[in-house]
Amino acid sequence: MSRFQKAMVWLGLTDADDEDEASDEYEDAAPRRARHYRPDSPTPPASPRVQVFQAPPEFSKQERDNIRHLAYEGHGSRDLSDEHDPSRADNIDPRSLKPKVGFVKPVPAEKPKLHLSQPLRFSDVQEIGDRFKERQLVLVDLANLPKELSRRVIDFCAGATYALDGKIEKLSEVVLLLSPANIELSVQDKDKLLERLGSRTGN
Repeated sequence: MSRFQKAMVWLGLTDADDEDEASDEYEDAAPRRARHYRPDSPTPPASPRVQVFQAPPEFSKQERDNIRHLAYEGHGSRDLSDEHDPSRADNIDPRSLKPKVGFVKPVPAEKPKLHLSQPLRFSDVQEIGDRFKERQLVLVDLANLPKELSRRVIDFCAGATYALDGKIEKLSEVVLLLSPANIELSVQDKDKLLERLGSRTGN
């Protein structure tokens, strides 16, 4: 009986008599088992063995390690050395587990463009509508229009701001400010626009 067979007997996995008979019949039984082996046939799960045995002193260290591995073979062939490997979990730096926080650089809001329109005829309202659709602030100076034509231009500007969810404001008797949606000027900015317009027209 070999040392491996003695180990099987010592572990209680087989009997000494059975081991002697099995050694005689092994050569005849092995080919017979090979003929009936089917790779696609399911293998029933083995009952886990989780007992730890101490090998007799007459076995070498390598043989005792093989016996311990055999005792755990039915328990999913788990490598017990991983559970005591200090490089696994004990040496993990807790700071490495913290989520990395990205930095988002704020993008400054782009200042809206301003277009000055000084219509001389009603057909000039086409330019007012085009600029407003491009989400530009439109400053309309009606000083050069007769009263009747000025009213028609005001009606057009009111309809354009309503259709595009904008806003129309009267900064003076002859000056209108058309603001696209979500664009708002402060009172100081509106006063500066009137000053610039007055300096350009000489008023």
